[in-house]
Amino acid sequence: VSFDITSTYDCGVMSSDVMYVNVLNEMIAPIISDNINGDPICYDFSPGNLSISTVATGGSESFTYEWGVYEDEWNDGLFVGEEYPIGNLESTQLYHCIAIDDLCGSITSNDLTIDVLPELQDPIIFNEFDTESICYNTNPGTIIETQPATGGDNNFDIQWYSASEDGTPSPVGQNVI
Repeated sequence: VSFDITSTYDCGVMSSDVMYVNVLNEMIAPIISDNINGDPICYDFSPGNLSISTVATGGSESFTYEWGVYEDEWNDGLFVGEEYPIGNLESTQLYHCIAIDDLCGSITSNDLTIDVLPELQDPIIFNEFDTESICYNTNPGTIIETQPATGGDNNFDIQWYSASEDGTPSPVGQNVI
């Protein structure tokens, strides 16, 4: 864009120098993604790195990227770079990336949620002879599950095991409860 001023007066015409203003392109926010394709992760596991799949554009085209996580409010500036290494998580987290342009300010990416599955809880089994000895060739009774396994996606495959005297487990039974 250029500007000049012309003024007409009884004594003649005056004109200013031409002024040029360079208008930079509109800033477009970056797009962030994870390397787990949006799948949930197990409790106390890491999703790996978050990354910028489409860089920010516009402005002066000179961007610095800062990452933030939502914990009751946005906590930004946790990490600077085009990738954000995430440690092990114990709860679902929400992330974003702020692209900071040297001249034009900042623009924020999409929000990205990393879903964390509930912590695994062992099942509890019971037998009336639990911690007792029984005689050889005696029926130990029924082993029952008093509390099922929970956590993860709550889909479990069941496998019963019997341990030998040396503690070595071997699979037994019909794999049902």
